[in-house]
Amino acid sequence: MENIIDEDNPSNPSKYLKADQPFYPCTEVNTEYKNQCYARHAQYALKTQGNDFAKVFDLCGKEVEDDFRPRCYIGLGNQAAEQSISKDITDGSQAEYIRERCMQGPDAETQSKCLGAAVRQLIFSYDSDVQAKALCESLIDWRAACLKVSEEYMAERRR
Repeated sequence: MENIIDEDNPSNPSKYLKADQPFYPCTEVNTEYKNQCYARHAQYALKTQGNDFAKVFDLCGKEVEDDFRPRCYIGLGNQAAEQSISKDITDGSQAEYIRERCMQGPDAETQSKCLGAAVRQLIFSYDSDVQAKALCESLIDWRAACLKVSEEYMAERRR
């Protein structure tokens, strides 16, 4: 995580980032750190690919070890939600922004991982499920599964 934060800091540049290897050092860290690393490095991979979600979905599928690919797709969902928040996109436009990015995944599994992560990130960021439910309502095929993720995460946060 600090690698990505420090990447744009000229006084403390990271020596552990390689633009030609967007998931380095995740490829080299111990197994117990790989899940978190791949989820976090989706942000850096997007930066190296011009924020092209389709390209990063492809990189996740090709460059990330099989067991850790879901975390990469989750990272993309987190980024879709975070970008929508940082760009101050609201209402239906926010749901559309996230949906457009997550649906660039090549199949139902990658898309659902992305959307589920986006739902959880929206709830976490707003401390409410209003925006998450708006996203879910905008999804025809995924609506029920999305609302279930939202309800489960809200229940988890209440504990």
